[in-house]
Amino acid sequence: MSRPPSFRSPFCDGLSRRTMLQVGGLAMGGLTLPDLLRAEQMSGRKSHKAVIMVFLSGGPPHQDMVDLKTDAPV
Repeated sequence: MSRPPSFRSPFCDGLSRRTMLQVGGLAMGGLTLPDLLRAEQMSGRKSHKAVIMVFLSGGPPHQDMVDLKTDAPV
């Protein structure tokens, strides 16, 4: 009996699409990492000493971040 097209089934080896995408992303990162490290080593720059990290979880909407012109003609 055939399955309807909307039925979600894993690949024949038991891997889901999400797992395949994760593995593919890691593989691409692994293939490009040696070139990036080699380029960084050859650039001769000094190592960074500090990091400034700004983590904004939520916040006001972008339309509230600007000053509305209340005196402008409509």
